[in-house]
Amino acid sequence: MWQSENQLKMNRKLYSATVTLTSVSLAALLISVWSDATNSIDTALSKWALGSNTPNSVSVWQGVSLMGSTVVLGVLTALSVCIFVIRHDWRAVKLIATTMGGSVLLNNSIKWLVQRPRPEEIYAHTMPSSFSFPAGSAVNRPGIAGGSNS
Repeated sequence: MWQSENQLKMNRKLYSATVTLTSVSLAALLISVWSDATNSIDTALSKWALGSNTPNSVSVWQGVSLMGSTVVLGVLTALSVCIFVIRHDWRAVKLIATTMGGSVLLNNSIKWLVQRPRPEEIYAHTMPSSFSFPAGSAVNRPGIAGGSNS
């Protein structure tokens, strides 16, 4: 389907606005993390979470964390790739590999750049050993969503 010149100009403006807004938002977030402006929020939320903990809520949050873990996301990515290979949908395979590879690269690059330490462990051996920002599960979810929309 061909687009008119006006539609192309509109799409370019929308794309430029989206990239600009995303870049400014990421820069503001990075500055707030670097300046420790988010520590007061983290402290308040940690106190609230500890005060609200029950054995059931801890189990629920551990399950939620597991769903976004590297192992689970890796298995889901591998299964998705296998399904598309079986279907000979090479475009989808490339898209998933590119989006997930890109999100892992982006996540690790930002972690290396920011190097924000994790908060103290509340429960023994529950924290990953990597830096805390950004959350890998949050960075990888758009990769999964983008890869699955092929």
